[in-house]
Amino acid sequence: MQFSQPFELVQSVNSHGLKYGVQLSEIWQRVALMKTNNLPHKAESNELWRILLLPLTYLSVAMIVLPFVFSSGRNTSTGKRLFIGIAIGLCFYVVSRILGSLSLVYAIHSGIAIAIAPLILIIVTLTLLNRHI
Repeated sequence: MQFSQPFELVQSVNSHGLKYGVQLSEIWQRVALMKTNNLPHKAESNELWRILLLPLTYLSVAMIVLPFVFSSGRNTSTGKRLFIGIAIGLCFYVVSRILGSLSLVYAIHSGIAIAIAPLILIIVTLTLLNRHI
């Protein structure tokens, strides 16, 4: 299988009938075609926005580590910090999946619904950093 652009390959979730290794341009064209033919395109649009917002998601997950790194080690134990980190990560995963699914059910734009969880995580990170510094 050859691709026209080497960095265009993305791993797609198969829950919406999309095959693994779908190119971003294929999803974009599929959504545009479905919109022009007045077909239901919400699931494909949701997947497209999820892929487009992956850099923001990765940035927010990487930033949440900073308050735990820069906190003093004498106040809390390592086990407690590890538990809090795992709990935040699990809550982030659940909230992001729920918001993505809610955008399919209610009339919420997929891009906004999927961007809410990373933005909340960035706000929490900045608040915790501001408290520690």
